[in-house]
Amino acid sequence: MQQIKFPYLKYIITPPTQKPAKYVYRPVIPIKLFLDKRVITFDSLVDSGADECTFPAWIAKTLGHCLTQLKGGLEYGNNQN
Repeated sequence: MQQIKFPYLKYIITPPTQKPAKYVYRPVIPIKLFLDKRVITFDSLVDSGADECTFPAWIAKTLGHCLTQLKGGLEYGNNQN
């Protein structure tokens, strides 16, 4: 089995004015999605214990998906607009 390694990236977790700053390291991988001629690239947090993978609705909209016409509807998590 081929193995790919990605570095953990450093993210600030305190407001910029708070000193000293606190950081957390997260396993993040680059993702590139295509739909026809549309492409979107973004970083994604790896959750190795997750049962499912999801993407925010803005990604589907950016690629041109019409989310209101999905069969079965949409599921929303916290903090959705």
